[in-house]
Amino acid sequence: MKQKPKKDRFVFKLLNSRKFYLVVLVFILWYLFQSCRVLNEPAYFFVSRLGIALVLIISFCLNRYRKFETYYARKIKDKVYVAALIIEIAFYSLLFSFILDIPFNILVKTFAKENKIESFDCRITNVEQGKYDYIHFVFLDRKYSRPFDFGSQDRKEILANDYLHIEARRSLLNTYYIESMELVEK
Repeated sequence: MKQKPKKDRFVFKLLNSRKFYLVVLVFILWYLFQSCRVLNEPAYFFVSRLGIALVLIISFCLNRYRKFETYYARKIKDKVYVAALIIEIAFYSLLFSFILDIPFNILVKTFAKENKIESFDCRITNVEQGKYDYIHFVFLDRKYSRPFDFGSQDRKEILANDYLHIEARRSLLNTYYIESMELVEK
């Protein structure tokens, strides 16, 4: 009698667990709070984090494949399953790379505490006012967008008459950690 292949219940239980998504949500919210204070991050950091996350996710998938080889050998023949698997690997790699960014932001903040505060006057390129207010500015020849409370000031008035004064501390690999941001009249 032919034995039925065992199903991989671990991944199914993990993806259907509310606790898993709650933990991921907490990490993402913490990431969003931490990442808006870091400026001038090298571009290769994102690529390296994404690469590490991709390697970890693929190694996890390969480990599960080896453990339940007969089950996945049958599932991989389905093209829809393969497409969904590729999309899931890409999504979870991106998500995991954001989670890997949290320790980097903590390191930037820790190393920044040891340095003096430097002041920068940044040109404002755009202002978004709506449910959430954002300010777009140029810092060391790179464009950034950060949440900012404008109060009752008008967008056109800000663009015409103000610049952004940033006080930041230098940190790892020429990154900066923002201590304060304020609008100053020209």
